[in-house]
Amino acid sequence: MKALRRRRNSSSVFMGQDGFMTPRDLLRWAQRGAISQKELAQEGFMLLAERLRNDDEKAHVRDEIEKQFKVQVDEHSLYFGSSSESRQEISKLSDGSCDPSMLGSPVAPTKSLLRLLTLVLRCMKRREPVLLVGETGCGKTTVVQLIALVRKARLHVVNCHATTETSDLIGGLRPVRGRSSLAQKMYEILQELITKFHPENAEKVCSLPDFILMRRVDDVHLPEDAVPCMIEISRSLRGRVLASAGDAEPQSKRQKVDKASAVQSLQCQWPSEEMNRMQELFTEMENLNKKYNSLFEWSDGPLVQAMRNGEMILLDEMSLAEDAVLERLNSVLEPGRTLVLAEKGVTSDGENGLIVADDSFQLFATMNPGGDFGKRELSPALRSRFTEIWVPPVEDMTDIELVLQECLANGSLNREASAAVAKCVLEYVEWFNKSICGDISGPFAEFTLSLRDILAWASFIEAAVAADANFPLSDAMYHGACLTHLDGLGLGTALSTTETVSVKRQAELFLQSQLLSVGANLLKHPFGNLSLSISQGRFGIHPFTISIGSVKPKEAAFN
Repeated sequence: MKALRRRRNSSSVFMGQDGFMTPRDLLRWAQRGAISQKELAQEGFMLLAERLRNDDEKAHVRDEIEKQFKVQVDEHSLYFGSSSESRQEISKLSDGSCDPSMLGSPVAPTKSLLRLLTLVLRCMKRREPVLLVGETGCGKTTVVQLIALVRKARLHVVNCHATTETSDLIGGLRPVRGRSSLAQKMYEILQELITKFHPENAEKVCSLPDFILMRRVDDVHLPEDAVPCMIEISRSLRGRVLASAGDAEPQSKRQKVDKASAVQSLQCQWPSEEMNRMQELFTEMENLNKKYNSLFEWSDGPLVQAMRNGEMILLDEMSLAEDAVLERLNSVLEPGRTLVLAEKGVTSDGENGLIVADDSFQLFATMNPGGDFGKRELSPALRSRFTEIWVPPVEDMTDIELVLQECLANGSLNREASAAVAKCVLEYVEWFNKSICGDISGPFAEFTLSLRDILAWASFIEAAVAADANFPLSDAMYHGACLTHLDGLGLGTALSTTETVSVKRQAELFLQSQLLSVGANLLKHPFGNLSLSISQGRFGIHPFTISIGSVKPKEAAFN
């Protein structure tokens, strides 16, 4: 820690004083359970170096850790080895235990994914809240969804924004709705109680109205005073059970029945299983009655639900929410993982609103790095409570090729066509990102094609060919490129039309030269003749058409 502090004075390691290594980092490091010098160095590297956004600073931290612990940190074996945690986790996608298609996007064992998966799994072992920081389309959300899918855990996703409120996370008071369904549920419970008592015995305790004797749950029409009547019958039956054991209280006093005496009296006439079931039914009737007569009820938000049930929750784009909302998470992010629902107050059953998270509860958050419009960094106090992981953009062409091949392999293209498409797309992406967007000070530096853009392009090709077997593959590739990014070049920027048209023309020419490998015969201006066509029951502009419906349009008079 002291060595890194000295180095910080001459560089921006840990982003200055706001990102300086805190006692929380040291405590996490100590609690990781390392039992050797090598493991201790690896845990320190994953905690301290993997949150840095600059490769030089990351190398400084690694060098200092290796110097202090006198061991080598081998990132390759740690993240990409055959026995790594990430390899074992991702292998579950192919063993039939889960359906990868539920993710909605292809998953390939790229270096970026394996690294990120290893770091997140290590945090989950120690129940540490995880903050994933990276640009759009680098796989932050995908890795969380992948873990939830493999582990068959429910994942709550909250998309944060500038108007996100505290109630969107923890819940709030809501008007009681569905009173008719509550009454119907009470009717069903009462029918079950009467069945256990036998109807003839129940009528000796109290008179049963006609709607109770009908015993047709689906067709019964409950009168307006049905709920008070059903509650009175339920309390009478319960009092009769207690009276049979000599422990009953006078019903007129409306006193609470002692649970121990109720259990003892029920055991006199019914087996223990029946007794337990009847006690549950009596309690449920009272709870439903309270809810029916209330104007408002507390509704748990996704955070409280996840804490109670031991589920996962993802706060997507967390930094967009207001500080007042995010500060409510402070106690959840502490080792105790508690939350006080002050808005709920003390309920009639004695619950004071203190929520303690289940052992299986896990909190994830994602954010884009600050600097762009509408994006900001989290406060140091909140940020230090997370285990932060930097997720760099996927720029390795080998990784992109793996994901692209996985996407095309699940579609309608044969192996030869998939290989040709992948080759053309990869060559075009590499050319565009280097030749057009390579100059970081140039006007097109922000238009680099991300992995998300490439997958959208591949998905369009798949969909176009699957919808029409005669659709030329080269046309599908060209139109996909236009739809993905060419038609949007320069939109929302101060670039002139001349600049964008020139760049678009360069891109078209390069793409057409690549499409020759798949038998393309595109004109220099493919959209030179745009004409609507209505033929064979279809309407549109070739090659994109939709079927014509059977309803004829009405003639309209214009003035």
